[in-house]
Amino acid sequence: MEIKLKNSQDDLFLLRDEENFPTYDRMLKLRTKYYSMMDTYTWIEYSERMRHNNKLNYLAFRCYEDCSFKFRFSQDAITTVIYYSLDYGETWTQMNNNVATPTIENGSIVVFKGSFSNVSYGDQYEDCGIGNFSSTGKFSVMGDIKSIINFNDTLIYQNFFGLFFNNENIVSAKHLILPLNLSECCYGEMFRGCTSLTSAPELNATTLAGACYLDMFSGCTSLTSAPALPATTLAGSCYSHMFNGCTSLTSAPALNATTLANYCYNCMFIGCSNLNYIKALFTTTPSDSYTQNWVSGVASSGTFVKSPNASWDVTGNNGVPTGWEVVVEQPE
Repeated sequence: MEIKLKNSQDDLFLLRDEENFPTYDRMLKLRTKYYSMMDTYTWIEYSERMRHNNKLNYLAFRCYEDCSFKFRFSQDAITTVIYYSLDYGETWTQMNNNVATPTIENGSIVVFKGSFSNVSYGDQYEDCGIGNFSSTGKFSVMGDIKSIINFNDTLIYQNFFGLFFNNENIVSAKHLILPLNLSECCYGEMFRGCTSLTSAPELNATTLAGACYLDMFSGCTSLTSAPALPATTLAGSCYSHMFNGCTSLTSAPALNATTLANYCYNCMFIGCSNLNYIKALFTTTPSDSYTQNWVSGVASSGTFVKSPNASWDVTGNNGVPTGWEVVVEQPE
């Protein structure tokens, strides 16, 4: 077999094997491994450069092809200002609404900073969050996302809602740093429709807010592993639709909360057609109020791990998927 690495074109990997032509799953695993390796190397180099030069850890995009970027400001984010830098923060250029940056060469890094004092509470998509990044060319995102909100530690309503919505060029957010002080809908639809995304950022917050991760990774069909969800106290709709349609996921993150909140898991894994393992330790009886259609469309067979304290016996789209083996967690 011959493996030739390129710089993230659609034919990123050329595999020649007359007897075993590569399957989609094999291609996706190789692509994920490549981006993970390159992102880690870039992240180490970038972090060290910024530390050595006494620079802040700005939000950064690493280009895997020649790229340009636009930022569409939310209609009501009237005081939002975004700047970009091509020299690691030495000089800055202000971004205009939905106007592309110059072309940035493959392998280069562009960093961003910004500030805002108002963000929308509107009902239309264009009125949500501070705005939305679009791009030409494949890229990964890393660094501290707070740099585009003046490094504020506490998020406000819908802060980063739809920030990368439908951006099919983003391949990894493995080294993106997200704030821990959440607000309602703060990460809603953040990566929704990002069909090339292979790696998610860490989600380390343990205190949740209503709908904080609503639809965050919905439609991310290349996402092969879900981020850990360490919170044990849930909030209303906190994980609703979070992994909707993530067809490459095979294992769910451990769900260790014992008490459910209203709509917390509704449609969480709907359409995850290859998902075959869930560990969910809740003792609340699942129903439309908590888990409506949460496992609709998952794999036809799999393993579901329950708490030994769970007395509920619900199967189907709202409970244990039909046809799955149930295993009771054993105390350590």
